[in-house]
Amino acid sequence: MTDYSKLNPNEFTQKDLMLHLLQVSQHTVTREELKEDIADLKQDISEVKAELKQDISEVKAELKQDISEVKAELKQDISEVKAELKQDISDLRVELKQDISEVKAELKQDISDLRVELKQDIAKVEARFDKVDARFDKQDEKISKISEKFDKILWLIIATTITILLKEKILFLLGM
Repeated sequence: MTDYSKLNPNEFTQKDLMLHLLQVSQHTVTREELKEDIADLKQDISEVKAELKQDISEVKAELKQDISEVKAELKQDISEVKAELKQDISDLRVELKQDISEVKAELKQDISDLRVELKQDIAKVEARFDKVDARFDKQDEKISKISEKFDKILWLIIATTITILLKEKILFLLGM
């Protein structure tokens, strides 16, 4: 087929014009045919709409049924999960009570052991303090004895010093 839009109008012949008109007329529809086609299309659209409405109502019914089934299953699953959770919580409580009583028993035993050890340590410390106290008592006795000796020596030194200082006066008084 020739594309007449690209032809030069000066070279356009009557034959070309007829061919062009023939091509265009092949694609032209009459008003009656167009009205019939429009009526057919409207009829087809009405049928499709009716079918779609029917399909939509069927899908809605199926969805409602599916949703109600899912809800029922979910309710069942939720009640099962609740029951399992209650049982698990109950089991955990029992285990926790048992663990707490075991820990209490262990702590009581540990405290008892620590008390015994503490009493033993206190007894050892007291024994050491008694030994140290006895040593201090011995040292106090030695210090008392040394203090007594020191007092005697001090008085002797004082008496000797006084005697040396007062020697001439004593000798003078004695007449020597």
